[in-house]
Amino acid sequence: MALLLVLLVVVPIIELYVFIQVSNAIGFLNALGIVILISIFGCWLVKRAGTKVWARFNEQLVAQRTPTKEVADGVCLLIAGALLVVPGFVTDAIGLLLLLPPIRSVASKALVRRYTGRAGFRVITATYGSADGGVIDTSTVEPRPPTSPPGELPRS
Repeated sequence: MALLLVLLVVVPIIELYVFIQVSNAIGFLNALGIVILISIFGCWLVKRAGTKVWARFNEQLVAQRTPTKEVADGVCLLIAGALLVVPGFVTDAIGLLLLLPPIRSVASKALVRRYTGRAGFRVITATYGSADGGVIDTSTVEPRPPTSPPGELPRS
């Protein structure tokens, strides 16, 4: 609840204060133009970094490794993109910092440490073999057809 209060009340007040200070220093239209340009440029950077993370994610899946780092990087990019879309100098600065690979690496490692093992489920993979040593392929097993069409009562 406290985090929500900070996000909805304190951050906009800080953003407004900083925007007024920058507007007084360089002019309102210049400050507004800078905020808009940073948001556009930042979104382009998020897209560019996101495609690289997506490629690494797919490489990890093809290699049959868990893409933990890539998922954490993706979460950091999602947060960076959200911060860049919100107008303001402070959120833009934090969003741009999250786009820097060294800072994103530290943030993603912190995410992995914080949330590793917190899921309420586990993924278990298994290989089934028959008595003669062959592997049973379950992907070719077809589901049993229903005994009656959906919505009808079974015939007696």
